[in-house]
Amino acid sequence: MMALMVAACWDSRQPPVVGATQQKKITDQQMTSAVDRALLTDSALLNNQIDAKVSEGIVTLSGTADHLMAKERAAKIAQTIRGVRASSIPSSCGSLRSDDEIRKDVESALLYDAATDSYELTPTVKDGVVTLGGKVQSYHEQQLAVHVAKGVKGVKEVNDSITVKTKSERPNSEIAADVQRAIAIDVWLHGNPIVTKVKDGVVTLTGAVAVPRCMAGPSCWRGPPA
Repeated sequence: MMALMVAACWDSRQPPVVGATQQKKITDQQMTSAVDRALLTDSALLNNQIDAKVSEGIVTLSGTADHLMAKERAAKIAQTIRGVRASSIPSSCGSLRSDDEIRKDVESALLYDAATDSYELTPTVKDGVVTLGGKVQSYHEQQLAVHVAKGVKGVKEVNDSITVKTKSERPNSEIAADVQRAIAIDVWLHGNPIVTKVKDGVVTLTGAVAVPRCMAGPSCWRGPPA
């Protein structure tokens, strides 16, 4: 079984638009219908059985998901519904499989993925919890390896023990410039006042965003059905 409660998806501090008409309050039933419709029509979740229930704007997702990626996607999709608020409490998902089966499948997933096949990583599994160890050359490679492991059936959680070790140390200013460039061309973040600071390769972002913190689909703020 899986239970999730979903975090708020928009910046409520934004000032109202002058002259705009006040929107009607969205009921829990309308939000429930909107979440259910979004989950049912998402192509990545067609083989999963996930139901939604809303109480006072708090969405609880229950049912089964094939893997962690599906569960996380369901939570992000629920965040796109206007009126949703609250925080998540994830639980187990997927079918019960032996640790050895999961380990072999994680190894195969990393080996046959075109982006991770060259990574020198070793997965270990205990009670469905995967720990990835080894070395990669960038934070992006590290996150990609975790992403691949989350797509394996039966994985309950992924612990990241991967070490990022670049071939040559990059100066903080160069890293900061790359981060700023990525933010500038990102459709969700462009135009937001975000300050980038880098120290010893660790990036700290401060500022504010005027868009929802969700990337579930092309529309990041869905309304309830009419």
